[in-house]
This record gives sequence, structure tokens and C-alpha cells, in this order.
Amino acid sequence: MADSRRQQIIDAINTQLKTIKPTTYETAIGLNVFWDRDTDKNPIQESESPCLIVETSDEEMEQHATKAELHGLVLKIKGLSLPGTNIKDKMRSDIIKCLDNSGDETWSTLADDSRTAGNGEYDETHNERKFQGVELEFTINYQTANGDPYKLPS
Repeated sequence: MADSRRQQIIDAINTQLKTIKPTTYETAIGLNVFWDRDTDKNPIQESESPCLIVETSDEEMEQHATKAELHGLVLKIKGLSLPGTNIKDKMRSDIIKCLDNSGDETWSTLADDSRTAGNGEYDETHNERKFQGVELEFTINYQTANGDPYKLPS
């Protein structure tokens, strides 16, 4: 059986995030992409920097009489790097540029749209090493058939 539409979107995002490399972006945060990693139990190592940590959360769902379920997949995406000049701004810009779904063929077939809901900056320590970070929250809106997460609405 094929993957659910939610999983197809997650796979597409994972593939897209891994393209963040200095050849087309300002940073190399796409070289290490971790999904739902508990950094309290499994801290980021210096050799894993720079990196992205993507956290999935429960999604919003709304049923419509038009035989469609509307979904809102919420992702928190954190970029972490060793300190550097303007690194926070560069990571934020790279993530936004990477996940801009306008004109992308994969996105246009999987998701209706995406939006950035908020962002922030922070510094944190892993294994006594300081990292600089940014966090962005994205909501990806998509549809499925009522009661069938594998199909588009008819």
C-alpha cells in the first residue's frame, strides 16, 4: 500500500530540507536532518553541526460535507549551528527559501499551501558546547477524502 498523504508530505519536506547546502544556500544545515530527536536524551554533537531538527505535532483536521477532510500539519523546524557571523539570519532565510512552495511541482500535487506561523532565536548548550539556533513553525495544509488518509477528495 502507498504511504498516506501526510507521510508523502513529510518525505517531500525531508528531501527538500536536505538540499540546503552551500552550493545553492548560505548554510549547510541540510547535511544533517533529524526528525523528532529528543536533544535532552540525545544531545547534538559538534560533528553534527550545522543541523536541522524537525518536530512533528498533532495535526488539525476538519471534516467538510464536500467529502473532504482538511488537514493542517504543524512542523517546528530548528536550525542549530556553532556560532558564526549572521548565522541565525542565514539559517532562518535558508529554511524559509527551502520550504517556499510557490511553483514547486511536488508541493502543488501534495499540499494546498504552507505558511510560517512564527519564529524565534535562541542559544543552547549541548555537551558543554554552545550552539546558536533559530526555530520556525510551519503549517502545511492539505486535503484527503473523508475517512481515507491515502486518497484525494473526489
